[in-house]
Amino acid sequence: MSYEKTSNWIAISGFLLAVTIIASWGIDVSISALTNGGLLTNGFFLSNPMVVYHLCLYMIVIIAFSHFLVTLHVSLRFHHRESSSKSSLPVAEKTTPGDSLQQ
Repeated sequence: MSYEKTSNWIAISGFLLAVTIIASWGIDVSISALTNGGLLTNGFFLSNPMVVYHLCLYMIVIIAFSHFLVTLHVSLRFHHRESSSKSSLPVAEKTTPGDSLQQ
């Protein structure tokens, strides 16, 4: 895998990590608002803390699955490259069953 493709996957993984942290922060703020009986007013597009809580939970589940797929893709590409470079077994010549009789 080239360095450019690897850096693309690292950037995607970093983006997924940032969204996970933002969603965790959204859960934290929502729980604080739920326990105090308040509303979310600090720039949220939804003011209902229960809706924001569940939305952030769904985001974390989707991001976790996406991060698993990225990790699986990178590890399988690395494994494929490793296995193709280690195949240094000698290649047998193609013969037909009657070749030994013709000599």
